[in-house]
Amino acid sequence: MQARPDGHVQAVLGTVRRIGLDRLLPRAAARRQRLAEALIVARVIEPAAKLATARGLDAETASHSLGQHLELGKVGVNDVYATLDWLGARRSPGSRRDWRAATFRVAHWCCTT
Repeated sequence: MQARPDGHVQAVLGTVRRIGLDRLLPRAAARRQRLAEALIVARVIEPAAKLATARGLDAETASHSLGQHLELGKVGVNDVYATLDWLGARRSPGSRRDWRAATFRVAHWCCTT
């Protein structure tokens, strides 16, 4: 197993959980929820295109330890698109405000530490 950068992953993943952003996600199968959480965290730590994000999370091509922390295993671009479609289909009218507030807290933390 190859060592991958980890400190920034733990910091952002911990913040996401501490502010409750992970609890705002709709209920789903465990892997789908973990992948949705990974997409949020990946966007903060390493903004990239969806294909690059999938490669960064995949166990074989990972550029950081996020996929390992969330036990994602193999992640393909189709998994990323399916998760984004799932999230979009389940967004309730009031959830946009919740997401914005939670995203602001994550972004604020990242910019002030």
